[in-house]
Amino acid sequence: PPLAALTHLARGTALLEQHDHAAARTELDAALDLAHRHGFDYLTMQCQVLLAVIARTSGETHTMLARSNEAISSAARHGWQHSTWSITATSMLAHAALLSADPPQAQHLAAEGLTAHPGLLTPPLRFALHTTHGAATYDQGHRANGLAELQQARSELGEHPISAEHAATAAVLEFHAALQLGHTTAARTVYSWFTERTHHNAELLIMRAWTESTAGRHDHARTLLRPALDATTPALLPHTPVDAWLLETTLAMAADERPAARRALQTALALAEPLDALRPFTHAGPGVRELLVHQLGSFGPTETFAQHALAAGTPNETRHTTLSERELTVLEL
Repeated sequence: PPLAALTHLARGTALLEQHDHAAARTELDAALDLAHRHGFDYLTMQCQVLLAVIARTSGETHTMLARSNEAISSAARHGWQHSTWSITATSMLAHAALLSADPPQAQHLAAEGLTAHPGLLTPPLRFALHTTHGAATYDQGHRANGLAELQQARSELGEHPISAEHAATAAVLEFHAALQLGHTTAARTVYSWFTERTHHNAELLIMRAWTESTAGRHDHARTLLRPALDATTPALLPHTPVDAWLLETTLAMAADERPAARRALQTALALAEPLDALRPFTHAGPGVRELLVHQLGSFGPTETFAQHALAAGTPNETRHTTLSERELTVLEL
């Protein structure tokens, strides 16, 4: 059994590196079953982490959370909290907290991972933790510091290889932060870095469309965005289509096309809910917020998530000074 389990683990890891997620999952499930049955606890933790990676890449947020938490619990029981495997699980939980608009938890988990012995942090893992920590700092209002941390994380990574998905996660966070702060040169720098590592993906299109939208060239932005909306240009990250449809909502509102804006917002909500992707709504344009307020009560199956998206967009300390009476009423329900 030990040899068979290790063989399945090796095959699953190789298939994961080749982006054959379905076959990798089959091998890792087999390894996990053997590990469970024969009490191979460290192997169990390894399988849980790798299956969590597959779940995250596939947009299976709840499975990723369950797998990561199981791996961390196992690590805690056996004194393996500072293993690379446990820290990898912590990194995934930190990013999930960031995406769900919980920056304090994201920052706490990322900081926890970064306290590990330097020898346990591979360059990609350190980069992931630093990126999440910087974005969480940005989301808590320390925007200049957060952007600086995102830039530093990329600089420290240097020429170390990372996956296209990993690059996309960091690039989109840094690019949008730079653009929101008006640092167009910094935005162009990270865009160039990203194009050197990937090509032909929806994230590149959205970055360009954000730039055009910020400059007031809304028609061109919508043209750029179209292949991301109809999925003719594939996305690297599961939540990228949410960003795309929220930008389309903003652009449709700017063009006074409210029916199109409502459809775009409804699509964004439907895509975001299973991912628990609240963060994109906190960084969307003002048209999105306006439409959320005025359409509350009409979102059907995503009504509760729409309320959460509206609440997430307003920090507690400023809520009573920035929310309208209608918004306050909704959030207090």
